[in-house]
Amino acid sequence: MGFVRPGLDAGKADLGLIHPNSQETPMESQHTMAPLRVSIEEAAFSLRISRALLYQRIAAGHIAAHHDGRRAFIAMAELRRYVAQQAGVTA
Repeated sequence: MGFVRPGLDAGKADLGLIHPNSQETPMESQHTMAPLRVSIEEAAFSLRISRALLYQRIAAGHIAAHHDGRRAFIAMAELRRYVAQQAGVTA
């Protein structure tokens, strides 16, 4: 199953980051902001690839990640750029 945690930002639903079985209500989505960055696990889930493959893409320089302390994050803009590039669309 997915990595869904209680209280996950409803804005992630548009980005494919909320598992279909999420218990989130429409009222919650009206008062949250879409994330500017996501964790490695969330990015992998959103891209529908494994964490290992995502780490390979990061190491190869295809996706840029940044660290905040010990945790790695990927900006949503970077995920959108990567997906557009893979689809052959210029960002």
